[in-house]
Amino acid sequence: MKHETFNSLLGAIGLCVALVTAWYQFAPTSDSIEIVSEGRVNLGRDLEYQPVGLGAAFDGVPMSVAGPVSWKIRVYNASDRPVSVVAFSVFLLSEDDEGIQYSAMHERLSPFDASLSEQYLPVGVAPREAKAFLVSLAMPFSRDQSADGSCENQTTRLRELERCFFLKGRDLFGNPVTVTKYDDEPEGPMSVSWDQDNKGPRFSVVFETADGSQFETRLSYFPNL
Repeated sequence: MKHETFNSLLGAIGLCVALVTAWYQFAPTSDSIEIVSEGRVNLGRDLEYQPVGLGAAFDGVPMSVAGPVSWKIRVYNASDRPVSVVAFSVFLLSEDDEGIQYSAMHERLSPFDASLSEQYLPVGVAPREAKAFLVSLAMPFSRDQSADGSCENQTTRLRELERCFFLKGRDLFGNPVTVTKYDDEPEGPMSVSWDQDNKGPRFSVVFETADGSQFETRLSYFPNL
């Protein structure tokens, strides 16, 4: 009798192990993607300005917006089955890491290719493969209100706008800078150093997949933020 009870117990344990194994083998698994920011890219496109685009992003001061400014991101499907990205959203991050959305952001997702066309969703990512995208948006900046003419009225390219601000002793976000020029030519080479810890916009990019899972990466204008 004891032998039969022991055999029954072993059989029950074996059945439980088989059921657990079958569950892990056949149960649905959640989507899994990794999103990596590869930094800001300069496409040389003309900027559009909106004088009042954001109520109070930093220090309670209303800010203008300029864009498009673009970042390259890479989406890697770490699973063994296709994953479908069905939605994406972008949030400006406050100093307390709270997400802010504003209508003037004009966020846009594009494939990373020469067309720069809008990426319509859903888009599939094959198993163990990656796709590269551009995230473009209009970012807040602190306007130039100097008496000798604003930088926004002098240029429509991001690098030229930065240079104009640098020559006035500050960057796009009001951080003081020190400029060293190496010749007297207007477009001559120069170097820029920040006089203190700089502040600048940071963004959260969230992708949602078909099963409702959400994945995030963060973008920043300055790489050290």
